[in-house]
Amino acid sequence: MENLPEQDYSNAQPSPGAIKSALRRKIASDVGDPQSLLGTVSDASGVLVAMAFADIVALENNTTFANYRTAKLAAYAALAGDADIAGLANAALANIQNGDAKLTASLKGIENVINETLARSTAVATILAQASA
Repeated sequence: MENLPEQDYSNAQPSPGAIKSALRRKIASDVGDPQSLLGTVSDASGVLVAMAFADIVALENNTTFANYRTAKLAAYAALAGDADIAGLANAALANIQNGDAKLTASLKGIENVINETLARSTAVATILAQASA
């Protein structure tokens, strides 16, 4: 058998899959396991869905912007319980704007996040539709 020349891998770049796996291990180690992250996403999604419902109800039940605004803020306040929802929103937005808090969607790019969301949703919906056909 012929001897092959030794390959120099000192400048080899890790594959995208290896990078993604390393990032996922780091996230699980430093931030939380997938179940914990899913719990946080579930909490945030629940809040957003409840706020969307509050917005729809406020819009449906009021004919002027002033009444709609009042009803919407009252519904948000009811969802927040004892917390000052406007204060929480102002503080959270300020933290995002000054860089103290970061959104993964901002790092990825909003357009990329929207496209990825639609592509995954479409793929799952296609599988579910095929299963029910």
